Amino acid sequence: LNTGSFKIRDREITIIYGDSGSGKSTLLNCLSGVETRYSGQLNFSRSIIIGYVFQKNSLFPHLNIRDNLNYALNRCKKRNHSLDEIIDSLSVRTLLEKRVSDLSGGQIQRVAIARTLLSSPDLILMDEPLSALDAKAKEEIIELLKVINKKFKIPFLIVTHSKKETISLCDRVLRLCEGSPLEELTREEVLLSLDPKGPINHIPKECVQ
Repeated sequence: LNTGSFKIRDREITIIYGDSGSGKSTLLNCLSGVETRYSGQLNFSRSIIIGYVFQKNSLFPHLNIRDNLNYALNRCKKRNHSLDEIIDSLSVRTLLEKRVSDLSGGQIQRVAIARTLLSSPDLILMDEPLSALDAKAKEEIIELLKVINKKFKIPFLIVTHSKKETISLCDRVLRLCEGSPLEELTREEVLLSLDPKGPINHIPKECVQ
C-alpha cells in the first residue's frame, strides 16, 4: 500500500475514492489502528480521538439501541455533546427501545453514527457507509452527514468507490489507485473528471455552483 503523504483538513469531508481492491479500506484500518501489518507515520497537531464507522454493522445485537448508545457514552473520557443532543440530531429517539434486528439499513447507520459521535471523536472514519442502503436511505444519510459535519465541526474521512456519492459529499477528494500514491483533486477537478477511466457523465445538479 503506497499512499504517499496527505493531509486531513479540519472540518472538511474528505473522500478517499478508488476502484475496489485499491487499498481504501486498508488505509482506514491503518489510520484507526485496526491494521497492524503495515508501517507508516501519522502526524497530528495534537492528540486526537478517532471514531470509526465500519462497513459492516458493528452494533451489539443483544442490546437495544439505548444500551448501544450508552455503551459508547460510558466509555468516553470526555463528553463534547450530550446524549439527548446526539439522539435528536440523528433522529433516533423513536428507536431507543428497539433491537438492532428491528431496524432498517438506514436506521442502523444513523445509530452507528450516533454511537460514534458519543465517543467525542476529533476525526471520523467511514468505510463505504452507503453501500448497503437503498437509494432513498442513501440520500438521507448523505444529507445527514453534511449537517453533522457542519453542526459538530468534525472532519470526516470517507471511503467510497461511487462517483455520485463522492460528488454529493466531498469538500475534497483523495484518489487512490493501486500501486500509486494518493492524488489530491480540487472540487473543480472532481466536477470535470473523477473516474480514472474517463470523465463523469452525470453530476448531481445540487453540486454545481
